[in-house]
Amino acid sequence: MVLAILLSVGTGQLHAQLFQKLKDKVNNKLNGGSNSTTANSPGNPNVPVIDFAKYNINAQVTCNQGDLKGKTHQFKLDETVYKLSGNTVTADVVVYGTDRDMGEASIYQQSDGAYVYENGKLLSQKTVGEIENDANLKAAYSQMDWPYNYAGDMMGFYPGGNPANFTFNGKTFKNYMMITGLTVSKDKQHFVAVGAENGNDGVTYYFFSESRKVKLPSMGSLMLYNADFSNAAVCGFVNNIDNSGNNAVQAVGNAMNHGDVYFIDGTVRKNASMTANAWLDPSGKNILYADRQDGNYINGQKISAESSGPGNLWCGADAGHWAYYLSTASTGSQPGHLKFYDGADIPNAVHPQQWSVNGKTYVVWLQYRNMYSGDLLLCTKEL
Repeated sequence: MVLAILLSVGTGQLHAQLFQKLKDKVNNKLNGGSNSTTANSPGNPNVPVIDFAKYNINAQVTCNQGDLKGKTHQFKLDETVYKLSGNTVTADVVVYGTDRDMGEASIYQQSDGAYVYENGKLLSQKTVGEIENDANLKAAYSQMDWPYNYAGDMMGFYPGGNPANFTFNGKTFKNYMMITGLTVSKDKQHFVAVGAENGNDGVTYYFFSESRKVKLPSMGSLMLYNADFSNAAVCGFVNNIDNSGNNAVQAVGNAMNHGDVYFIDGTVRKNASMTANAWLDPSGKNILYADRQDGNYINGQKISAESSGPGNLWCGADAGHWAYYLSTASTGSQPGHLKFYDGADIPNAVHPQQWSVNGKTYVVWLQYRNMYSGDLLLCTKEL
């Protein structure tokens, strides 16, 4: 989510920018520094203040802004990366800062400073260029974001383009007459696939990974998996398509959205529903589904009329504790909201993700203490 005001060619926007620049210069004189992400006064009665204690939200100040006094600075939330540090989830928060006069364009140069903070302490100082050209940082930023699978060119896994076998991390899988589906994790360390074997009894389909193999009732058309590919499943079997009616499209849709689900660990979920375009929670036990028209579902049970969209619905292993995120696109002109099972409603939460630590799972996000202003906080809440 971009929280800085960018230049545009619109006249009205340009006037707003010039007003903001004047305001920043006044703040700079009064406070010894400016922060281009601060838009509202903490004393504004229309700005909600979250009751962290009431909803068991842990909030940690991410940056000591005193280190940046006298500098024009900006939090770079799209460069901030969550990580595990010991038994807690923390974040490397990036702040761009400079002593020079940036002019009206407010564009940071490649040589300007980039300060990396963790839990309020300065970890390292780099340059803007180093941050923006760090491919590992970009990968880490989105590692736990939807979609969970590798979305690049898959042909590199098939030697010579042959769909009957493929190579993964140096191992070749070639005992199948055809691979009818292959899904690879985002870090390209894990995969699941559906393969067809031709034997004496005809064609048999299997759901398999690097180390597991599960026999299927027929060819499956959909795969479900969680963020780290610790569990996966297949559904939408072609033998469930009811061809007795006249509406073939509806018959296919029914087979994809209702029926048995076969998991890679050998378990079978009978008569599951809401499975088309679904995914799994970190425990691999729960099926999550977000229908843009009909709301959010966990294991076929509707938990909200609002739809978060794919990947923005999470739950704990017991499925009773859940959260979902409504982006600004889905709420119109209102700020995005992060909503929880216990009634907590967090406006303007930034980049929520789900992380697991020592058997517990948490929703992690960034937010300003007073919605748009004040300290930038790293927040966690257990599911």
